[in-house]
Amino acid sequence: MKRRTFIQRAAVIGAVPKTLLRSKTIAPAAPPGEGKVLSAYYLRAHMYTIVPRQVREDMEWMAGVGTQNVCVSLLEQDLFAAVENVNIIIAEAKRAGMQVLGVPTRLAGVYAGAPKVPSLWLSTRPHFWAKRPDGNPQVSTVNGPRGGMLYPEVEAFIGDTLLEMAQTWPEIPGYIWDEPKYGAPDYSERTRELLGADFTREQWLEAATEVQSRINERFVAAHPDKQLHLFAYAHLEDYAVEAFVSVRGLTSVGCDGRPWHDADSGQTDGGEGKTLLGNGERFLEAAHRNGKRALWLIENHNIRMQDLELMDRQLPQVIAAPVDHLIYYYYPRNVVDPDRAMGIIKRHVSGFGR
Repeated sequence: MKRRTFIQRAAVIGAVPKTLLRSKTIAPAAPPGEGKVLSAYYLRAHMYTIVPRQVREDMEWMAGVGTQNVCVSLLEQDLFAAVENVNIIIAEAKRAGMQVLGVPTRLAGVYAGAPKVPSLWLSTRPHFWAKRPDGNPQVSTVNGPRGGMLYPEVEAFIGDTLLEMAQTWPEIPGYIWDEPKYGAPDYSERTRELLGADFTREQWLEAATEVQSRINERFVAAHPDKQLHLFAYAHLEDYAVEAFVSVRGLTSVGCDGRPWHDADSGQTDGGEGKTLLGNGERFLEAAHRNGKRALWLIENHNIRMQDLELMDRQLPQVIAAPVDHLIYYYYPRNVVDPDRAMGIIKRHVSGFGR
């Protein structure tokens, strides 16, 4: 479908602004900042049970290797069920000389993060669920349904929730969009109305990332002192790399993947080729070309014992890459020997952000 036809059709339907698809002109990115940034993924350590002394010990470990940001996943229900727990982590991070970045998790089923749960809001609104080509809803057995990104209600919910998070935890200076799930097209009636029955994957992703840009711009307009970051899968197609990197309102953008080459035969998590080395460099180049900081997240979670040596051997290449913002998992899930694994991470990332 031609852009003009799409805009006219969207205007007739009336539920989406005419700016859903804009030109490819890239708006100036936020100031890139100086130096390297090291962040730690600290996911769900605060769910119901939280021991301040243990959190303090965790913060001291992270600060000891030069970590600047502690990344905490935030579910929509945390806004009424875990406010104080997040406050404790923010306070302990500050005590150790760090700050907390929020990871909006499973909002409308659109983003990852942790844990693997459905969105409360979306679960009771099946009329906004994304659909497969056969018309059945896109429902995961572990994450529940995914919302259609082109529904104005889905866009509003994500934007409203992000603004509520900023109001609830004003100390948080920024947020990370973790693995947006709208890389896979939504074949709902809504999408077909706006893009036509025979839309391409490229057209879908252009429309979906335009919605993401609008969400970002709305947030940055309300909080110009805060930053937004985004990462997608390292093994995406080239057109998807360009689409995600061109999203407006981001300070840093990049991908996540295993810290080795696909040819190294290590076990991946989330798909063949999801590796930083060999595939992830495309994001680094594209981010810098688009005036943004380049981000990599090291997937050191759910790792086999036999892959620890591989991670140890290849991490120097990851550290040496032109990465501006590097993230690692702190004591992540499903690691047979977590102390050994974290010892490897510590040895290689120490001082990256200094």
